[in-house]
Amino acid sequence: MTLGIRRRIARTVCLMLERLLPDAQKPWAGAIEAETGLIEDDGEALAFALESLAGLLPWVLSHFLMAPFLASTSHGAAIRPRAVGFGCATAATWLGIVYMGVSGAPMRYLISNLAALLLGGLALAAFGVTVSKTPRWQGMLNLAMGCGLLLTALFGYRMDGVARWIDLGHLLLQPSFIFLPVLIVSFARASGGLSLAGVVIAATALALQPDRAMACVLAAGLAVRVATHADRYAVLAFIASLAAFIATLVQPDTLPATPYVEKVLFAAFNLHPLSGLAVLGGFALLIVPAALGGRYDKANGDIYLTFGAVWLTALIASVLGNYPTPVVGYGGSAILGYVLSLWLLPKAPSRNTGTQAKTQRQLQNAPPPDRHLNSNDSRIAVVRAAP
Repeated sequence: MTLGIRRRIARTVCLMLERLLPDAQKPWAGAIEAETGLIEDDGEALAFALESLAGLLPWVLSHFLMAPFLASTSHGAAIRPRAVGFGCATAATWLGIVYMGVSGAPMRYLISNLAALLLGGLALAAFGVTVSKTPRWQGMLNLAMGCGLLLTALFGYRMDGVARWIDLGHLLLQPSFIFLPVLIVSFARASGGLSLAGVVIAATALALQPDRAMACVLAAGLAVRVATHADRYAVLAFIASLAAFIATLVQPDTLPATPYVEKVLFAAFNLHPLSGLAVLGGFALLIVPAALGGRYDKANGDIYLTFGAVWLTALIASVLGNYPTPVVGYGGSAILGYVLSLWLLPKAPSRNTGTQAKTQRQLQNAPPPDRHLNSNDSRIAVVRAAP
């Protein structure tokens, strides 16, 4: 006998559920399909299938939205910190672009931020595959970055007696925003003699530039390191960073605010409350990887805390003084620095190594509905059990 249109739609809905649900929840799709087949009336069968789809759809959507950010392990799901961070960086960059576009910023500002995001993403992908993160290699990298900051302080582009930039024609890069977050998170992962030397040289460079905001960022990140692992390297590095910060406080910092770079939060709220909320949302997104990483990967909580302290301090400095607004404001240096610092976050654990993270949902552990229930009871069981 030819199936009616409503029966065909009901079967199609069941097939959709079977394909959309993850493997662990596919018994639900089988139970719904079996129950739909037992209902003689085509209209009631279609209604039941649609009710089941409506009950499960929010959970299905949340699964697909979170899938790029989660990794399967022997203990369930664990967060993918780099994927989360790059997603947050992308969203924050676009929120900043929306603000700048609405407020009339030059088009090259928007293109520059997008280009920095793309370049940072490519570098993150390449470094994750090809570059070692052994303690000795990280120490050499930290030393090189510290020397790069010192060269900037000595020979970089100067403005009103301040040397924080490298002049690339129509583009000014601020190496402290690119190197310093990477250096701090790297030091949190593996301190040592070479890393300590890199931190001390970087602190000296920040004092010479002078750069009060980034010196404060360095001190805040190392304060977290001392609070969580107070070895001699961490203590000496923190003392050097604190001395650099004090040195910046006693020197004048008279640089005026630049539109779309400094004081972005206030300018956005002055333009319109919605643009201000967009910038504020971008601020919050930059801290999300630290919050989620600390929750899902407690064994590496100190690294996530250091990462969060670095970027939270940079954001606060941009509000309190005439300092660049990271990621949301114009400036590719901060975007590059943010994305590259994600590289030093712990990788998502593999399926075989296991992790403390336990995020199985209630539905995964629930048994499928009893196929022998009568139609009305089974409909209630399926719909009510859906999250």
